Amino acid sequence: MKARSSTFQLTWRQLAITFAWIIVYLVTPQCRAQHAAYTPGVYGTWPLATQISSSETSCTLTTQSTLLYENSGVVGILLVAPWASIDTGTSAPSYNWTALNDRLNEIQLCATPQRPLSIAISLQTALTSLPPWVQTQESSMTTVNLGTTIGTVPVFWDTTFNNDRVAFIQAAATDLAAQPGFSNVVAVQAQPFGATSDDWNVPHSTNSGGVNQVTNWQQAGYTTTNMLSAAERIIAATGTAFPTLNLKLPIQVTSSSLDPDPNDSNDVTYLAQEVVAYAYSKYPNRFYAQLNFLNSTKSPNDYCVGGSCGTPDWDQSPEAVFDILGYYQSLGYGVGIQDVDAAVNGFVSDSGTYCRQYGTDTQYTCTPCDTTYSSNPNVSYATVAQDAWNIAATYTPTYWEIWNGDAVTTTGNQNSCSIDSSGQAGMRSVYSSAMQAMQQ
Repeated sequence: MKARSSTFQLTWRQLAITFAWIIVYLVTPQCRAQHAAYTPGVYGTWPLATQISSSETSCTLTTQSTLLYENSGVVGILLVAPWASIDTGTSAPSYNWTALNDRLNEIQLCATPQRPLSIAISLQTALTSLPPWVQTQESSMTTVNLGTTIGTVPVFWDTTFNNDRVAFIQAAATDLAAQPGFSNVVAVQAQPFGATSDDWNVPHSTNSGGVNQVTNWQQAGYTTTNMLSAAERIIAATGTAFPTLNLKLPIQVTSSSLDPDPNDSNDVTYLAQEVVAYAYSKYPNRFYAQLNFLNSTKSPNDYCVGGSCGTPDWDQSPEAVFDILGYYQSLGYGVGIQDVDAAVNGFVSDSGTYCRQYGTDTQYTCTPCDTTYSSNPNVSYATVAQDAWNIAATYTPTYWEIWNGDAVTTTGNQNSCSIDSSGQAGMRSVYSSAMQAMQQ
């Protein structure tokens, strides 16, 4: 995808797929099955093991969940459910849904007409965190060596591996549908390409600890066709297992060597384009493409706002996928955005210069901690949050996902500074305004 002054354009193949599925949707009643509305607003990540209510019989908010409920701009939470945490079987699946079920039912227990919270769930099947019984099957799977950090793992398109992933998705659907709190769930995510997390992550370094990941992928049989088929299977399995829920999927770039665009040799978004075209065409009324690296320290032009990508090397930038997001939003499809990091994160000592959402010391002073929020507004957490929303708002997202530390407006998760009542009020004001904008 070359740097261009016009907005992102679909290929003829992608357009044909989109319009074919729209016709199917219009003429087939079961394709229009009623589904949950995606509550517009701000969603905060919530640790799966952390209680919302300390009682399972009456709503007794904890210190952390009290802060969450006080943040009126937050309309929901995101729960990440790692496969390996739920399924600990050594020779066959052995599911323990207790933590996930408890969080759903605590939200139900504490819901009031004035303060309901919606729930989005991510079923994480990261290659680096698989159940023991799946790991024992790797000898019968096609695998790839991605270097010392990731190791040797199944390829995303392996049939046995995907059979196991689909079984996990189906088991989750069966369990969750039986919970009283399931009525609060509005969306589910099953990432087909998560190497290390539930984000889209297809490692493609040509030198990762001496390992050429691109070459190793290709030797293992990597093709865009194989990857697209894997994505289609996981997305369709999720849509079938959860027919009443919205489907969300973070996207990212790969490599022009792995996924060559027939119309642009520099394009690193080709696989994302193909996957998103399929998903929006199959589920036009309930699929949401999402980007998980909104960075407040970028300028709007860095994200191709206004249709101008701005730099000759745009195709090689991870931010290139924002152009895809903007294109589909302009057609009336739903989209979502997640911050790259928490606004409340303080100084990161191992880097020496970075803090908050990866801003430099000269942009957001990290040391000493700003606790007054009045002496220098350029270093306030609210400023970081507002800068992020200013960019996010240009895409008119249905939802904006923030980190747990920001959702509860307290200390974050990495060398965080303290936050006072004035700081809490400033951040909550940003999220409240953002929520109101998304609900208009």
